Amino acid sequence: MPWVGLAALAAACTQVPSGGGGRPPWQAPADAAATINPLARDGAGEAAGLDLYDFHCADCHGPEGRGDGPDAAWLRPRPPNLTSPAILSQSDGALRWKMATGRGGMPGYAEDLTDADLWRLVLAVRGLNKML
Repeated sequence: MPWVGLAALAAACTQVPSGGGGRPPWQAPADAAATINPLARDGAGEAAGLDLYDFHCADCHGPEGRGDGPDAAWLRPRPPNLTSPAILSQSDGALRWKMATGRGGMPGYAEDLTDADLWRLVLAVRGLNKML
């Protein structure tokens, strides 16, 4: 079983920037949000990202990214639905920055995952809609 903190990273890093619950909106810095994913959106990159997702994220976000993984029930705030328009409307750079930086119960993974792996996770999040 992957370390819960890593699964929680994906959950907290992609919180919907609503500001609800007393938390300020979580927005990536403009320069990070403007960063373009250097990896092609192809089957190989997405497949590698989904392998990473299954290992690091699915325990909280669930196999289809709906925030209903087996560990989601005890997390506060709950992991967001990664297939929601609020998440999918964020830029690749913003998602990557959140995964790297972390917030609250979701630690940042800039030191634990390579930059290429973070970008692959972004591809995986984008690919979750294909699963629905």
